[in-house]
Amino acid sequence: MQIELSLKNVSHSYSSLLALDSVDIQHQGVGVIALIGANGAGKSTLLRSVVGAQKLSQGLILLNQHEIYPESKYRKQIGYLSEQNPLAHSLTVQEILLGSALLHGVSYTQYQSHIEEVLHSCDLFALRHRYCNTLSRGQRQRLGLASAIVHKPKLLILDEVHSGLDPLQTQAINKILNDLATTTLIILSTHRLTEAEKVAKWIWVLHQGKLLKQSSLISWQTEWKTLQDQQNRNLSAATLSAQNTTWSLEKAYLDLIDKS
Repeated sequence: MQIELSLKNVSHSYSSLLALDSVDIQHQGVGVIALIGANGAGKSTLLRSVVGAQKLSQGLILLNQHEIYPESKYRKQIGYLSEQNPLAHSLTVQEILLGSALLHGVSYTQYQSHIEEVLHSCDLFALRHRYCNTLSRGQRQRLGLASAIVHKPKLLILDEVHSGLDPLQTQAINKILNDLATTTLIILSTHRLTEAEKVAKWIWVLHQGKLLKQSSLISWQTEWKTLQDQQNRNLSAATLSAQNTTWSLEKAYLDLIDKS
């Protein structure tokens, strides 16, 4: 499935605060994009803009050539899981998924098969009759993710989906993301750069409201290593042995911010 996402000169302000500053992005293809940046860089504002949850101060966002804005019918092609992951405690897992399916326009002839599919893919089938207030944090995250994909969106937006999860729960979420990435474009905003490196095919870096870098993970890794080799040519063997020149996304990100 070919998916195209375009952000054209996107800016957004909160009163006198410029949260996004002339962001231009052209992207094609499915897979995971890791959106990284410091607190206050504009990540959440960008996610809400792509979802169509707020009117832009300036610019245009297109999904497969269709404009996304608060009143757009094409918002139903997008799934969204916020960092807060609000779930009604008085509803069961199955009821949450039913409500999400109907709100996103899944037909009455299809919603049962959609719900059953995500119950299995997110490992929630045994929990389908449990109330939300009885679920662990990892189970709630899987339910929030299932709710965001029950309508089979073309674009999935995730804000800090790994937050507060233990290693086993994180591994379970990553497996779901890797499975979804074969058919869905996923934008994953995260501070967990180790996890981003495990699942992401592309990286977007926001810094002070500006897009600082847009690259495939492989291209950035090659670029960083080439630069390190150039810088290390004039260093002594003792100095080199004292330095850690092994690639990591965190190290490359910190170098980029330091030079910006």
